Amino acid sequence: MTTIREYAREHGVSYEAIRKQIARYAKDLDGHITTKRQTKYLDDFAVSFLDDRRRESPVVVFNQDRSDEVKLLRDQVEALKNELMTTQKRVIELQSENQLMIEAKVKYDLLLESSNEKSATIDTLREDLKVARRDTDQAREDLKTARADADQIRKERDEAQADARSYQKSIFGLYRKVRK
Repeated sequence: MTTIREYAREHGVSYEAIRKQIARYAKDLDGHITTKRQTKYLDDFAVSFLDDRRRESPVVVFNQDRSDEVKLLRDQVEALKNELMTTQKRVIELQSENQLMIEAKVKYDLLLESSNEKSATIDTLREDLKVARRDTDQAREDLKTARADADQIRKERDEAQADARSYQKSIFGLYRKVRK
């Protein structure tokens, strides 16, 4: 008595291929397959019957070395893990860069706002300077006018003094104009 797994391994075919072959010939193999603890056993008749049927319709077997396939898959998984770690590191770097850029943007916005406020202050000061210049120009004009008025008053004073010098005191204490 041999198990289905052992039979498949001895003949270089998969367990599924033998299981399907047994299902196909279930009527012919009835009573020649026994089950003990969920394991199916083939008797000698079942083994020779399956051998004969396999010769009539051979099963094409792809001999694959599972360990190479597993190793290849493990290598691929390891490569994907490495790629994932690299990608995660890059994401962390990009998040850090993004945070720095956000902070720089906030600083830029604050500086721009401060600059705009200072520009507004400068514009106000320029307007105040224009007004002060106009006031200064007006004051200069007023000063010129005041100087001209002062010169006129001096001139009139000098004339009045000259005119006053032309009067002499008479004997009676009165002043009279001296003729020249």
